[in-house]
Amino acid sequence: MLRLSERRRLARTERQHRGWAPLLIGALIATGLFGCSSWTGRPRPLQIYVETGEGGKGRLRADNIAESRTAAQAVSDSFRLAREDVELIFTFIEGSRFVDEVAYRTGLGLGPDLMMARVPTTRALLLAGLTNSEPVDGPWLKTVSPELRQAVSQNGTPVMKPFVVFPQVACVNRRLMPEPPATLAELLEQAAGGKAVGLPSRFRDLAWTMNDPLMETFVRSGLKRGDPALRQLATQQDIEPAFRTWLRWIGNAGLQNNVLFFRSTSDLDRAFRDKELSWIPCRGNSIRDHVLNLGQDLVITPLPGRVEGEIPFAVTEQLMMSFGVNSTRQQSERARDFALFVLSRITQKQLTRSIVGAFPVNTGMIFSAASGRLQALQASRNRSAFESLEAAAIQGERGEALDDLVEEVSLGLMSPEEGARAVSESLKQ
Repeated sequence: MLRLSERRRLARTERQHRGWAPLLIGALIATGLFGCSSWTGRPRPLQIYVETGEGGKGRLRADNIAESRTAAQAVSDSFRLAREDVELIFTFIEGSRFVDEVAYRTGLGLGPDLMMARVPTTRALLLAGLTNSEPVDGPWLKTVSPELRQAVSQNGTPVMKPFVVFPQVACVNRRLMPEPPATLAELLEQAAGGKAVGLPSRFRDLAWTMNDPLMETFVRSGLKRGDPALRQLATQQDIEPAFRTWLRWIGNAGLQNNVLFFRSTSDLDRAFRDKELSWIPCRGNSIRDHVLNLGQDLVITPLPGRVEGEIPFAVTEQLMMSFGVNSTRQQSERARDFALFVLSRITQKQLTRSIVGAFPVNTGMIFSAASGRLQALQASRNRSAFESLEAAAIQGERGEALDDLVEEVSLGLMSPEEGARAVSESLKQ
């Protein structure tokens, strides 16, 4: 059920569109896109909505849409070879408008059968009652890792399906930094030697610099207020020193003239594309732009750890598949069949080739002799905390407080000792 505020917003939107909505529905019926194809009795096409756009903000770029359409067409063609009776129609919607568009169309009975969206968007759809929350158990569970199964679960039961993930790696301009750093210490050494390094100040995007088992537990908890695991961490004597060590590294990085912190990852990526930075941490969904801009000068490596060869723990973004609430039983079954097809090894490999920076969720995909890019993405995925439905609070109030903490320590406005005490106290709440 939609919340009262959502119902009011839908009613207001419907009034605004009242003039053309009946014409739209009439046109859909006439063309066979509403219900069954009118004269043939064939089932209507499977409607699939895909979230696109950079972080759900900003104007859509034509090249990103083109890449999404190319990947969708490749998957659609493959699926039609197995299921000639099912036609797929993909609709690409900017992230900032995705929930509103789904709500409006669902209110008219024209909602999608399947949606592919980021975790925060999927969670918003779930809370608004715009996606089906029925269990999606089945053989597909064996194709993904236990951590990823948990990420798409609610109260321990899978209610969504993963699509692809975007691990966090290092993007390096080889012309500006011929020897990428292998450790955190080397990263600051190169900055001291004149190499421009860019770092995000958002906690989620900087969690890989923590490099401590206690910190890994902290991040995996999702920062949920009142979480027993967090309270247990707060009572351990090691938690405050661990935070102090991490914040000292942040403070030392902030003292470097050639280390710049960015609150917006979009600005961080833009500075790297403009060759103002030699090295940045980047996510798979931004790699395509860097490839187009730098070409052979772009090098993708794992993020540096405490010691050489160590892969640090990082937070990995993902796209989830969820199911609409307007579908007939037959359409729902077809949508679930398509979702299973997407999780197959062949399709996952196809997606990896079509979407630069995406990595498959099927654990049967191993790239032992692959490019450096794929090897780096694979190494990061294997040491990840996946964005999840239940741990989405990492982007909530507590996550924002940690963002402010990192920013203040990096600017020298707060000492690492003060920051560590503040975090330790907040965990007890």
